[in-house]
Amino acid sequence: MSWVETRVGVQVLISGLPVRASRTGLTVRQIEVLRQLSNGLSYGQAARALGISKSTVQTHARRAYWRLGACNSTHAVALAFRLKILSAADIRTPLAGRRHAE
Repeated sequence: MSWVETRVGVQVLISGLPVRASRTGLTVRQIEVLRQLSNGLSYGQAARALGISKSTVQTHARRAYWRLGACNSTHAVALAFRLKILSAADIRTPLAGRRHAE
């Protein structure tokens, strides 16, 4: 079995069992920021989508990285999916079903 120890000292089993965000200490807003980043949005774009400032998004992201033990946004999003904080339903593809002009 594989275990990840977050920086807040919570051990979380990664064997496919559901893990609640509260066990990792993430806030609702931190999860919302991770959701926006998982869709490929920049900090500025995420800020506009959430109606908050870019620096607030950066603060929420930085705190989420720390709580997950991640070193950057890609790592944090990957851990959020692995820990079942985010799911495939959280990904929005605006061009899904559309043909790209070539």
